[in-house]
Amino acid sequence: MKKDKNAVCRQSNHSRGRINIMLVITSISGAGSEFVVSALCKNMDHGRFNLYCCHLKNRGERGDELYRQGYNVVGLPGQNPESPGYLSFMKLRRLVNDKKIHILHTHDLQSLIDSSLVKILNPAVKLIHTFHFGNYPHLVKKYLYLEKVFSRVPDRLVSVGYNQKKTIADTFGIDQKKILTVLNGVSGHTPLLDRKYAEKFGSDIVIGSISTFFKQKGLCFLIEAAEKLRAHGVENVKVVLVGDGPLREDLELLCQKKGLLDYVLFTGWVRNANQKILPRFDIFVQSSLWEAFSIVILEAMAAGKPIITTNVGDNSNVVEHGKSGLVVNPGDSEALFQAVKRLLDEPDFRKSLGKNAQKVHGEKYGVEKMALNYERIYTSLSKAGSG
Repeated sequence: MKKDKNAVCRQSNHSRGRINIMLVITSISGAGSEFVVSALCKNMDHGRFNLYCCHLKNRGERGDELYRQGYNVVGLPGQNPESPGYLSFMKLRRLVNDKKIHILHTHDLQSLIDSSLVKILNPAVKLIHTFHFGNYPHLVKKYLYLEKVFSRVPDRLVSVGYNQKKTIADTFGIDQKKILTVLNGVSGHTPLLDRKYAEKFGSDIVIGSISTFFKQKGLCFLIEAAEKLRAHGVENVKVVLVGDGPLREDLELLCQKKGLLDYVLFTGWVRNANQKILPRFDIFVQSSLWEAFSIVILEAMAAGKPIITTNVGDNSNVVEHGKSGLVVNPGDSEALFQAVKRLLDEPDFRKSLGKNAQKVHGEKYGVEKMALNYERIYTSLSKAGSG
């Protein structure tokens, strides 16, 4: 495989003059936090930063890809991939000392706890934590308590959205001024449409959604909206649910009960769905009940798709209602139906929303901008540490 032009050879790990950064996360698979870790690996300035990506448990799909491409993906020495264990922070500390890490950057609770303990033992190591969860304060009490305690340790705290920043501050009693905000970003991708999907959908209008099938994603409301579309005689349409997860069987049974198995299609997981299937969508829908700052919405914007999304997290800041998409209340299948029906009835309006969305992505939400903002934080911390 041809190595990415920014990839760092594993043999050149200790180049002088670089700031040694270690991104720490439990695993590197398919969630938004893991996307950000992967994107930073690929888009950081490797002439200035020597970057490691450390997984506390299994490496994951994205981690495997990064490793194959030549990035410095490392696990804890002698670690059980199924469980970090109670003393995993000691293994992380040895790794930090071995690699001469200057800055740790954590992306979930387990990595925050372990890295905080490392920093307490090694005060010279700087620590940044990015919050990716988008439904504070609705978290298991034990985890909420642990996050509140250990969020006092990092030198910098980062939110991925402005609404998320406020809820974090309110939940943990942190001054908002102490939380930086770095908006997520994605790159535009060349479409690599999988022919089997083009053949499967034919000339039908495709209303698509890409997600993990959790309650959070509100897919039952999208299915109810599909039922309303069919009841109003809307044919030559396919509602396509891309993804998988614990609710898939329940969602398929719901479609069966409603007689929608020929109207609502389940594709399962599609690797690189933003290239292989998203380009075929005519309308992108996100029906989530909560989000922080959605990666997949940014991917839909980059692809120039008209978007219907719910007013959760920073969605209404990213998607301007009536300009780059339509924003409806969460948990409201009637509102989803009305929004979809409007875009089906007004093709010119639909196209203008997609064009505007793509323009906004290019101006505000490119992955390079996200990487640059994190680079600035790393640089400021490095200067503070050497001062």
